[in-house]
Amino acid sequence: MEIRIMLKRFMRIIIPEKDRILLKVILLDMYSTIVIITELMNIWNITLQALVVSIRAGLLTE
Repeated sequence: MEIRIMLKRFMRIIIPEKDRILLKVILLDMYSTIVIITELMNIWNITLQALVVSIRAGLLTE
């Protein structure tokens, strides 16, 4: 909690209001991009697992 307060004070001193808003937008955009990439990787992982299971099932039935 203390670190967040210190960061906010630092941002108020160093960065002007307009730039602060822009910085927040950029950080939120980066965060949402990371979340989307993580979800896509999860979907890809599930797809690969399903493929492996189906291949194994095919090999077992032959």
